[in-house]
Amino acid sequence: MARLTDITLYDEFHPAEGQGQFQHRANYVSELYWQCLHGYKPPKTTRISISLVPDQQPRYPSMSGSVASIYQAVHTPTYDALPEMAKLRYLLNSLHEAVGHLCQAFRWEESVFSEAYQQVADRDLKFRFVYPEKLSRDGKSRAYLLLEKTLTTSRLSACVQGEGTVVHALLHEGPNRWWYDPIYRLVQRGKWFNNAQFGVQTTQPHFRAWYSLKLDKVGKE
Repeated sequence: MARLTDITLYDEFHPAEGQGQFQHRANYVSELYWQCLHGYKPPKTTRISISLVPDQQPRYPSMSGSVASIYQAVHTPTYDALPEMAKLRYLLNSLHEAVGHLCQAFRWEESVFSEAYQQVADRDLKFRFVYPEKLSRDGKSRAYLLLEKTLTTSRLSACVQGEGTVVHALLHEGPNRWWYDPIYRLVQRGKWFNNAQFGVQTTQPHFRAWYSLKLDKVGKE
């Protein structure tokens, strides 16, 4: 079954910060909200497209194929006057309001989106996800993956506990590619390679990175 691949905010209200900076903020908020849906997919929907417009107008919720679309009014002077974090909250509120109208139009499960909104708010808009802990083969050490993002970068760390200490070791850092970020392939492949090495590995493309408890350093190949 196809998944919900993205929720995208489109700029049709022309903020003073410019298209590039706006899109970084919008994609950051949308991806965080999307992550907090925890895999929920509205019926027959693979994408959600929200056009932010400067004037009140009919919302025109529509479905083209599997793409749900809607207009959402925003007030450009209000957005332009906000500091950075407040801009992110403004975009979050606009996104969630638009999704609420889509829920009403297409009878989606609105409570799932409300829970996602609350989770984003509770995180104070920080993009930080901890993945399930794994026990080493000898049962002496524990480790988990930590995914963190900013408006521009993605970071994946191995958090390894052994002999009473926890080490945070950076395994991968790269540009934030939002919903289509290849880092999402890595977070599903965390494992212990042996009793001293925990990390990630993919074959297509080949990438292997790990933290070694024995050597206290990161290795890559």
